[in-house]
Amino acid sequence: MSIEGKPEWLRMFKEVAQHHGDECVGLAIGVRALAKANELLGPLKQSEDVRVTAGTKNCLTEPFRYLLGIPGARIEVKPVRDETLAIIRGEDVVKFHVSTRKFETPEDVFNATESELFPVIERK
Repeated sequence: MSIEGKPEWLRMFKEVAQHHGDECVGLAIGVRALAKANELLGPLKQSEDVRVTAGTKNCLTEPFRYLLGIPGARIEVKPVRDETLAIIRGEDVVKFHVSTRKFETPEDVFNATESELFPVIERK
């Protein structure tokens, strides 16, 4: 799937990149995870009690921080090499296991299939 087919991803990515200061691969992965979390859990809203945890890559959490307005206290970046991104809303949990494949550019991320990017998506 191409970014051209998902203009919302591009809009979200550009908006977050302005705050982040860079158009990096981690932001693109975070945008894809946010879009999929919205699909699986229903639209996440700023006013909800949503927690986001990630491995060592803070960039993965930035779309949640800037687009949902989740305060820093609700974003947890673990000091261990664990490339799992978890979104917790109440009793609902979605975990995205990020591929170990090296994506060179944000466009590579947006053009990857969901299974190439997230080999495992768990929902509890």
